[in-house]
Amino acid sequence: MLIIAGPTASGKSALALALAQRLGGTVINADAMQCYAELRTVTARPSPADERLAPHRLYGVRAATEPANAAWWRQAALQEMEACAL
Repeated sequence: MLIIAGPTASGKSALALALAQRLGGTVINADAMQCYAELRTVTARPSPADERLAPHRLYGVRAATEPANAAWWRQAALQEMEACAL
């Protein structure tokens, strides 16, 4: 597992996509707002074309009316990591 962290607009998504393509990996979202389906435009979520280049998880999986917090994300991310390892 690789964790990419950094400030907003520093190129984390592009780096994650490049690494996922090169290593055959999966990008698991950790952005608190990108998990909401209705917020694609205002959160700089990867484009549908980028999402087709490598598996992307936890993007747009919640309705804006559903609260998401660190505990929810932790459980969802662990499930995604387990699924990727299979």
